[in-house]
Amino acid sequence: MPVQLLLTKLHKPSIPKHYLHRQRLRDKINQHRQGPFTLVSAPAGYGKSTLISSWLESCEVPSAWVSLDREDNDLNVFLSYLLAAVQGLFPDASCETRAMLKAAESPSVTLLARNLINELDSINESFIIVLDDYHVIKDKDLHYLLAELLKYPPKPLHLVVVSRRDPFLPLNKIRAKDQMMEIRANDLRFSNEESSAFLEKFLGVSLDKKTVAVVEKKTEGWITGLRLAVLTLRNQSDRDLFLKNLPEDNRYALDYILSEVLSKYSPVMQEYLLSMSILNRFSASLCEAVYTHYNTSNTEKMTGQEYIARLEQDNLFVIPLDDEQVWFRYHHLFQTLLQRLLKLRFKQDGINALHKRASEWFAENGLIEEALHHALDGGDTAFAVQLVAQNRHDLLNQEQWTRLRRWLNLLPHDCIEENPELLITQAWFLWNSMRFPEM
Repeated sequence: MPVQLLLTKLHKPSIPKHYLHRQRLRDKINQHRQGPFTLVSAPAGYGKSTLISSWLESCEVPSAWVSLDREDNDLNVFLSYLLAAVQGLFPDASCETRAMLKAAESPSVTLLARNLINELDSINESFIIVLDDYHVIKDKDLHYLLAELLKYPPKPLHLVVVSRRDPFLPLNKIRAKDQMMEIRANDLRFSNEESSAFLEKFLGVSLDKKTVAVVEKKTEGWITGLRLAVLTLRNQSDRDLFLKNLPEDNRYALDYILSEVLSKYSPVMQEYLLSMSILNRFSASLCEAVYTHYNTSNTEKMTGQEYIARLEQDNLFVIPLDDEQVWFRYHHLFQTLLQRLLKLRFKQDGINALHKRASEWFAENGLIEEALHHALDGGDTAFAVQLVAQNRHDLLNQEQWTRLRRWLNLLPHDCIEENPELLITQAWFLWNSMRFPEM
């Protein structure tokens, strides 16, 4: 049975309505478009994904997108998404690598890499593949696979890796061969001129140079910080006082600005914003399941659909993940800032309750991986054990050995010892590891 793919992970991020296109960065990427590799490496909040999505819109070359998450640290899963992206562009592309993934005995990563390289090289048209959020990848086999792909790059492929930190790849060797273009934090920072243009575009009025300089300095050119500043300045009667009160430290400045933004919303909207920060993606139904469990005191009512509509209406860092407008996520830095406030305003029991409701909703909807992580994040190890025990046969039938082993490794050792089904599964792994060392 094939790996169950989340098709939303194959959608490139949409471009915000008032996005400020940055031609200098587009031109820089285009200068090396004929090369095999572009690396975009910078911390959260610098607009990495939006930049590449914007560049792809102006590029005539066919492109595909894969949004990675921590569940993709599995060779079978990773390759399934990569091959799905390629076949979304070229349905008739060879499927030999996909067939190899279904073999009873897993082929070596070297054999998979060579076969994949040959298949991609046989495509007769240039194309671009983007691997977004590559920093979540920890698996050594996946790093090796990508290193081989860049060591012997297929001629039609231009690979773009977007990451919050440099990936574990032989970058020095690739750089020495002049086979990579690099976009880093210094490139992504908004200049004074860009900051001024951005602020004026969103505020609809010209700002004096002093105001622009203060905002640019306090946000350090972070696009997310600038967007937060816009939301605050729109409702600020005394801008000079607001700017004067901004902390010097960038991290605290963003926390201060976010607090100012939230203060303009109703209590129910604030609680929605904070509660949803535990989720890496959300839908209207999931929002209602998570929020209503925590809040019982507010008389104001808001459905999940109304909440998402308000986020979109206010341009509040929400990114649609599919064309049907079912799944969304926060901008990563916005989510991080909200999570910091969540820990300050909610008790740990309240946060655990949010994770519990999220875990139950994902489990009820057959999204077991996400259910498992929320159960563990919320301290509900009993439910996590139950999820693994109930779903272990499905993974075994699908021959997803690595994923099942990773699930077991997430659980506390004493919990496995107390569960006969999981003990049998662990013993089965030990027995087979002696028979098939590469398993």
